[in-house]
Amino acid sequence: MRIKFFAVLSLILIAMTSCKDVLEDITDCVGESAFTTMKHEASASNAREVTFTIAYIGSHTVSSVDWDFGDGSTQNVKGLTVTHTYSAPETANVSANVHLADVCSFEIKKSVTIP
Repeated sequence: MRIKFFAVLSLILIAMTSCKDVLEDITDCVGESAFTTMKHEASASNAREVTFTIAYIGSHTVSSVDWDFGDGSTQNVKGLTVTHTYSAPETANVSANVHLADVCSFEIKKSVTIP
């Protein structure tokens, strides 16, 4: 009976510790996303060529960004800046999945009007 009790108690302690770590990671990730914005700027020579930049002022390192430009095109980059050329006028819902090294990933979105 004692062995069962200690086995159950051990499982409960392991589960509580594991859940705490997961909860802290989620909380950290939500907090880190608050330090992140997406900026965009159209080229002076071609309004359909847009440079997107992730501005991050948190305490971790951005390892990569998965971009979805809202027109069916995607791209993974190691830096914070990427340039994309749209083929036609549209309102694109751009998203960036930002990966922080050894911490977490989070998504930010922005609607961009392409003339």
